Amino acid sequence: ANTPRQPGSNIKPLYYAAAMEKGLITPSTTISDTYTDFGGYAPRNYDGGYHGTVTVRTALVNSYNIPAVKVFDKVGPEEAVAFMQLMGISTFEDDDYNLATALGGMTYGIKPLEMAAAFNVFNNAGVYNQPYYITKLEQVNGEVLYTKNASSTSTKKVMSDTTATNMIDILEGVVSYGTGSAASQIYTTAGKTGTTHDDKDL
Repeated sequence: ANTPRQPGSNIKPLYYAAAMEKGLITPSTTISDTYTDFGGYAPRNYDGGYHGTVTVRTALVNSYNIPAVKVFDKVGPEEAVAFMQLMGISTFEDDDYNLATALGGMTYGIKPLEMAAAFNVFNNAGVYNQPYYITKLEQVNGEVLYTKNASSTSTKKVMSDTTATNMIDILEGVVSYGTGSAASQIYTTAGKTGTTHDDKDL
């Protein structure tokens, strides 16, 4: 859980949220999903096709790559990475400040523990809580050796309630009828798929 893995498309909601927070997009903003060359970098969609004009919601629910790179490019690599760092992602390297990061192509990747904490921001009204491992240590006789101090971990508001609510709504769509529908439950579930080479980090 604390070793970086390549996130693939799992990274997309993090910078989509950055774009929403900066007022660059809303769930209903339209983006052209057509062949695009970003100065020699021409991403392809997972299905190999193009889908024309789509909304941000549709692009993320279906995990289209070209619209995602456009959103990342609009935010800018520096701003996007800075926002994801606010959400607790600590594994960015100097070489990750490029458009390939939009599709999860990073030097080392993201720690699953940090990704879980970042996704929890959407479910927590935009508030980030730093994850921790140990709550309390005590002897067999009940003597307490250590208790986690509430002030020892970071808690901060990193996005508006509106951005968090919009993202949760889209991520519920991912599981209800999008790329994550195999994970749907009888209760409301939100999530995001992310595949990498040979499905190794699926």
